[in-house]
Amino acid sequence: MLAINSTCLHATPFQKQKLTTLQMRRAPARASGKLDGIGKPAAGDVHKAMLGGLAAGVLLISSVSGVPEAAQAIPQTSRCATESCEDEDYSGRNLTKEGAYFTKGTIKRANFDDVYAVGVSFFGADATGATFRNANLASADLGQANFNRADLTGAILEGAFVGSARFNNAIIKDSDWSDVILRSDVNADLCDVAEGTNPVTGVDTRESLLCF
Repeated sequence: MLAINSTCLHATPFQKQKLTTLQMRRAPARASGKLDGIGKPAAGDVHKAMLGGLAAGVLLISSVSGVPEAAQAIPQTSRCATESCEDEDYSGRNLTKEGAYFTKGTIKRANFDDVYAVGVSFFGADATGATFRNANLASADLGQANFNRADLTGAILEGAFVGSARFNNAIIKDSDWSDVILRSDVNADLCDVAEGTNPVTGVDTRESLLCF
């Protein structure tokens, strides 16, 4: 005997069309037993689908970047943070090419004369008494580092990040500080001892610090 839905007999054409569409949407889910008691997908199935999508996204990002997962981690400390690098000699080396970084390291009195260290991180390092004569530190991260009594004679610091770095009693003759943003008190202290012209860039040290 054919069963007739009484709702369909008294429904308007628009209501019949809406009801038919709803029944078609529910049919596949009913067949697989994936609906809960009120016509929604079961919560467990939604959770599984979300986890599956997240995992697929992670795999896609890794495959597109072409970088191993371990290599994508950003180092928070350096070798010099766990092993003292005091008094070590890095002079004349291309630290940028070597991929070197000295984040939170102890590099007191180390020799960085004539190094190429563009973009290298010295963040949080203790470089007390270290020498950076004629070093290229452009765009380097010197934030929160200690450069007290450091020798920066002839160094290029153009565009370096120096937030909260200390330069008490540092030697800065002939250094270039172009585009470096300094705290007003630190800038004033450096201007008190600034002199000379950088031999490579030709920039006057006092002008690069905007000393007036």
